[in-house]
Amino acid sequence: MGSRTTSTNELETVGRQLMPTLFRGVYAATRQPSGDGYYIVNTMDRPPGLHWVGLYIENGRSMLYDSFGRTAGTGDLHHFYGYTTTE
Repeated sequence: MGSRTTSTNELETVGRQLMPTLFRGVYAATRQPSGDGYYIVNTMDRPPGLHWVGLYIENGRSMLYDSFGRTAGTGDLHHFYGYTTTE
């Protein structure tokens, strides 16, 4: 594991390259995205940020992916209370 962090701009660039029609952007935790598509959201609302999670929204339903396998609504994922998490 390196000591370098991943920036918003890097994630934005890669997201648009990998999912050009469905990627909707990179957000801070308190700026909850809406609308169908894929998002990358930080668990903090201010720099430097803490941890990035993936979010997919379709027809008002959402799915949250956390690489650490934590449950939405707990710990630093408290902003995501009520979201379905992947297993």
